Amino acid sequence: MEEVRLLGPVEIGTRTGSVQIGEPRRLAVLAALAVDTDRVVPTTTLVDRVWGDEPPGQAVKTLSTYITRIRRVLHESFRDSPVTVVNQPGGYRLTARPDQVDLFRFRDLVDEAREQACPREKRAIVLRQAVALHRGDPLTGASGAWATRTREHLNGELLAAQAEWAEAELAVGNAATVLAPLAILTGTNPLVEPLILALVRALVAAGRPTEALERCRLHQQRLVTEYGTDPSPQLTALYASILRSDDLDGQIGPPPAEASRPVPDQDGPGLTRPPAQLPLSARGFAGRDAELAALEGISRSGDANPAAPAVIAISGIAGIGKPNPGI
Repeated sequence: MEEVRLLGPVEIGTRTGSVQIGEPRRLAVLAALAVDTDRVVPTTTLVDRVWGDEPPGQAVKTLSTYITRIRRVLHESFRDSPVTVVNQPGGYRLTARPDQVDLFRFRDLVDEAREQACPREKRAIVLRQAVALHRGDPLTGASGAWATRTREHLNGELLAAQAEWAEAELAVGNAATVLAPLAILTGTNPLVEPLILALVRALVAAGRPTEALERCRLHQQRLVTEYGTDPSPQLTALYASILRSDDLDGQIGPPPAEASRPVPDQDGPGLTRPPAQLPLSARGFAGRDAELAALEGISRSGDANPAAPAVIAISGIAGIGKPNPGI
């Protein structure tokens, strides 16, 4: 089946291979439409997503040219169920179904696996399918500040799904399946604790409790050294439960001492970076591009003068989603 692909290089997938869209700006236009599939994206939002704070003098005309070329590629690629970009009052809309965009197929699979009624065996299969949809860094080829922010967000969604996939495989006895992938993932994401938890559990299930405890200690030492904080209660409890097991024969020493105070960072005396204990991702977050850009600008001003960090207050009535842009 033909599909728009965002979870890797931005392209169109067909039965015979992949279809390239063209230059980075054109890729950014398709991505900016596809993340809001079947919803109208205002022209001003598209211009901001593609060019940021420095749009060309004829941005709207250039955008129209890009969309004309994208329509041509879509028409040539989607044979069974046509997909195009239609003009709407004030903006444009990509007419694809959710199952014709890999990002939404990924999210649908993850949501299915998270349902309480989903059996353990099916949960492992569904999450396996979800993480397999990722072909590399999301939005590869698309440039600009919006693409960078969206890429980071989508990578957060993937990390959360990968941790859930590993736990699902462990729940059905597939420790050997996840050990190697988790070793790679924790190597590139050493502070993502759900991945550490899954790796420790996999090592225990594989009969390697000594290595599991060493992983716990290394993670705690990294947190103390870099952030002046301790592991989560879940990892601490897991460590203690492994120590209490009967098959260690006294091989394991005591855990490292807890940090009594924050460890200064290179930014200055008494200053520490945050302990990275926020949720892995805010699911399905879209829009608010101008607000996010403003927050990013204020944050950078604080980075430039760490002795006087910026404080940002987000206000509004209850229920409008104030935590999401902050996270």
